[in-house]
Order: sequence, then structure tokens, then C-alpha cells
Amino acid sequence: MKEILLELNSDEISKKIPLHTKVYIWSILFESLLFFIIGSQTTTGVSMTVGKILQFVVFFLFLLRILLNKGTFRIVNFWHPYYRYFTYFFILSVLAAIIGVFNGAYTLETKYSTEYADSIFASIIRSSSFRPFVEYLIVIYYFIYFIILPRFMIETPRALAYFFNFFKKAYILCLGLGFLDIVLQLGNIYILPRDMWEGRMVGFRFHGLAGEPRDAFVYIFYGFAVLNLREYWLQGKLLSSKWFWVLIVAALLTQSGSGLVGIVFGVVIYLLNVLGRFTFRKLLILLGVLILSLGVIALSIYSSQRLQDYVDTFSTLYDILESEQPIPLLIAPQMVNVFPIWDLYQKIIHGNIIPILIGSGYGSASVVNNNLGKGLWNELTNPHSQLIRLFFECGIFGTYYFIKSILHPIKYMIEDMPNSTKQFFLLITIAILGLNLSHRSTSIYIYLGVFIATYSIMQKFKSQGIKK
Repeated sequence: MKEILLELNSDEISKKIPLHTKVYIWSILFESLLFFIIGSQTTTGVSMTVGKILQFVVFFLFLLRILLNKGTFRIVNFWHPYYRYFTYFFILSVLAAIIGVFNGAYTLETKYSTEYADSIFASIIRSSSFRPFVEYLIVIYYFIYFIILPRFMIETPRALAYFFNFFKKAYILCLGLGFLDIVLQLGNIYILPRDMWEGRMVGFRFHGLAGEPRDAFVYIFYGFAVLNLREYWLQGKLLSSKWFWVLIVAALLTQSGSGLVGIVFGVVIYLLNVLGRFTFRKLLILLGVLILSLGVIALSIYSSQRLQDYVDTFSTLYDILESEQPIPLLIAPQMVNVFPIWDLYQKIIHGNIIPILIGSGYGSASVVNNNLGKGLWNELTNPHSQLIRLFFECGIFGTYYFIKSILHPIKYMIEDMPNSTKQFFLLITIAILGLNLSHRSTSIYIYLGVFIATYSIMQKFKSQGIKK
């Protein structure tokens, strides 16, 4: 790393990394380490983590720089290939909310329980009337903080090296503690709860510092992608295959059902992506991806009684919903992902296709979960699956543009890479996207933002004729 920075030999590189850049980097490093939850949503309105506190510090430093006339505003072109499709997506999501209001999608048939908030601030943020507006603010915030800002906050090779250096250390630490926790559990020694706040153990499942096992599944692939981006920037090549096998073992040990569903989503996206453009090479890659994915899924289900129980129970779910029988306790927590789909199904068979095309607007999924749940939650209850939430709240059109908003910028940036490298980054991006669609996570936004920052730095020095 030091060699490449010296070889680039730019005055800009020799400057010290500003404090606000360092804090920003640490805020996105901690964003995905959900072990560091230090506050409850019922008090603060959002899950308070070390990452979010650092984000507040970043905004404070930014305002301070503006007040001291040391900072400037950057004008962002939202029609740039990096951001164009996200702009389309957001416009469609607003249109969905307008239609949803007129169609009664925000009409809550029950009242939230008094326990859903224990502070005035949380009662406002998590209220059924104000929350949809907050959801749109969250979408804007994610877009700006995780996708746009990295390009301006990590704009020098020194800053990028700083990010990659500490990201690698955090990733290795997460994996190391995850495996150590698994080994110690063989001797009935439990050292690693899912988070600092509740201290709840998750059993013999890998999770490290990433929070719950389903969060860890996403983080494992996301971290692998970022380390490969680091390796390509520094060395012009990808990581050795041993990293991949460590990733597979860790992912299998999470026993995450949502992770397996995410792999399925990724395979479907890949199929749609190459549809009509098959070559023999792509066919071989597709067969390899399918065989590996099916093997991982089959092995995971076969090795986990928990997943086998899920499969057996879900096989009877249609009859349970159709006859309005009580929901089995095993899958009750997963019904937040089922009720929105069931509601769409009921609308379709009665001839109403508008919701499936356009959606009902952000925040409407929690409403339908509470209406159909009939007392299961009585509080803000969004689907765990981002795909189901997108499908219900933004429809087919909105979901298409969301997926496009991730894949189009990546394709734009990898166009000039060697073919094997290009194929890898496309595949790993689709994998992370599939996992994020299965389980809500900000990792896909951070990954895209860091990719844009890395690409921008590489292009800057390429235009100056500086080579590695």
C-alpha cells in the first residue's frame, strides 16, 4: 500500500487525511457491524448504533466547516449514469404513495400498543401517521450519505487506502471472532451475543460482529466484494480462492434461511441480466453459478434441522392463510414477509393490478402487516425482505428501477476492466444485491458508493497518465 502511494507521487496524496473524512470512513465501517447497537428503537425512534452516532458527528463537523467557511457545497448531477436510475426509482416511489393514499393503503385498522415507544420522539418517529414521511427521508438519506458522499469524502488515494486498510482489519476481526465463538460453543462457552444492547445469544450459528446471523450472511459477501475491490485497486488482480472458501464456510454456519433466499434472488437477477445475450462462456458461468447455488442451498437445508422445519411449515402456509387459521409460532416472526404478498395476491385475484405495477408507497407494508396480523405486533412492522417491501410499496416498475440503479453504475464502471475481472464484479454485485433484497441492509448502498469513489480516483490518475 505504501509503495503504490509513493509511486503515484502526487502533492495531493501527501496531505493529511482531514478529520471529517476519517470520521466518515469510520461511520460507514461501523454501519454494517450491528453488534454495536447501543440504544433501542422504542426510545430513540431508530436503532441506535455506533455507526449512526458517528454519522451524527460527520454532520456536525460538516456544519462546523460551513460556518467557518472551510467547506463548500457540491452540486450533484442526478441524471449522471451513477444516479440516474435511482432518481427514476424515487420519483416512482412518490407516485406510488400518492396512489396509495387514495386507495386507502395507509389506513390502519388497529391501534399501536403503548409499548411501541417510551419517549415522545420515538412515538412521533414510529407513529403510523408520520412514519411513511420518515421512510422517504430515510431513502433520501441512504442515497446521499452512502452512495453520493463517498465520492467526495474519500477523494484521495491516501483516504481510500485508509478506508481499505481498516475495512480489511474489521472484516478479518469479524470473521475471526465469529469462528472463535463457534469453536468455544462446542465446549458450552458463549462469548458473543448478537448485539451489545440486548445481549441475546443466537445459538450455534456464525454471526461475528455483524449482528444476527442473517445480517452476517450479507456482511460476509459484502466484505468479500470490498476486499476484492481493494486488491484490484492496489494490485490489478483479485483475491486468492482461499478467501472464497472461508466465505462459503462462514455463510453455511450462519444457517440463514434469508441468505439462501438471497442466493436464489441473485441467480434470478443474473438470468434476467444475461437473457437474450447468451454465449458459450456465459452459459458455462451460468451452469457453474446454478450448480454452486443449488449445492449450497441443499447442503444448508440438509445440515440444519431448523431450516428443514421451516420448509415443512411453509409448505402448509397457503391452507393456513386461506382458512384463516392461527399462524404457527415457528413462522410467526416471518409473517412480516408473507402478509404483504398475500394482500397483493388477494388484490390480483379480484382484478386490481395497480398495486402490483405501481405499489402502495413507502410505509404501507407496515400498515398491511398490522391489519392482517390482528394483534401479532401492534407497532411499526416492516418486512425483513427488501424485495417484498419494494414489490409491495413500489411495485414492479419501482423494483425494476431500484435493481437498475445498482447494476447500471457498476456496469458503467467495469466496462474497461479485463473480462474475467468484469465478470467477477458483476457476479459479486448481483450476489450482494440478491442478499440485500432478501434481507434489508445498507451494505449495497455503501458498496456502490465505495465503488464509485474507487473508480473516480482510478480515473483521475489514469487521465493524468499515472500508472501503477
